[in-house]
Amino acid sequence: MKMAHEEHRSDHAHKSENAHGHNASQGEKNDSEELFDRTLNSLLGFIILGALLFAGLWIVASSIEKLATKVDSLSTKIEGLKYVSANEQRETGETDPANNKSESKFQPESTVIDGQTFYKIDYQIDLSKAAGVLGDKNAPVKIIEFSDYQCPYCRRLYMDAGKQIKEEYVKQGKAVYYFFDFPLSFHPEAQMMAVAARCAGEKGKYFDMHDKLFEYQNTLGGGTVRVTEQEVIKLAKEIGLEEKSFTECLSSGKYDSAITENMQIGIANMVQGTPMLIINGWVVPGAFPYQFIRQLIEKELK
Repeated sequence: MKMAHEEHRSDHAHKSENAHGHNASQGEKNDSEELFDRTLNSLLGFIILGALLFAGLWIVASSIEKLATKVDSLSTKIEGLKYVSANEQRETGETDPANNKSESKFQPESTVIDGQTFYKIDYQIDLSKAAGVLGDKNAPVKIIEFSDYQCPYCRRLYMDAGKQIKEEYVKQGKAVYYFFDFPLSFHPEAQMMAVAARCAGEKGKYFDMHDKLFEYQNTLGGGTVRVTEQEVIKLAKEIGLEEKSFTECLSSGKYDSAITENMQIGIANMVQGTPMLIINGWVVPGAFPYQFIRQLIEKELK
């Protein structure tokens, strides 16, 4: 009996030992899994942190690039202010921010006329690219205009100083007049009218259409006025152009690239708005009264 009882106790101890052994093994397994989980979580944390760091660096780099672009644009604007103040430009012409990409170099020469300072630029313009040329190309004074047919300030310049320049200097062989297209993005019919003048130019009537477009708009009132294609076709007939061929030319798109090239030439020579005259290098940014332009021309004729 006692022996049986001891055997039972021994068996119970053995079972208890096995049970304790199993629990210890399970505990070691749990410790390993916990260590693995901690390692995995740490690794994932590093990956997420690395991704966030990379994203942060990319955002910073992108911001720096944008800032550099803005600084470059600001530098260009500051250079442009050497010859025209913002108030003067608003009063005498229209500007398009999209065109603020000038690369021209300023010469130190300047002159003051009736309290207004004008600067001379070292312009680089291929005059053979002009939309229209009026006068003797060998004339001592070269007047270059960048203009927008729907710009009210360009119309003002034409109606005032433009006509007098042509009468007193171009027709007298003292100046030659080069017209370059510079249609601003917020004038919806400017491009179409620029094409119309070039189509008229095919028949030797560029400046007939040029004058007609400005004079017709002047009858419609002040400010920016809207002109339809049908109205332009009517004007073409009034200056003696055949309707069918003119209409086909107007819708052909064949002058689009030439007009774009004119704009690129302007932007490369400090043109940011319209109208802008360059008189043997002297910049007249806007529809200045004739008295200023005349004195600049006379300065070059001396």
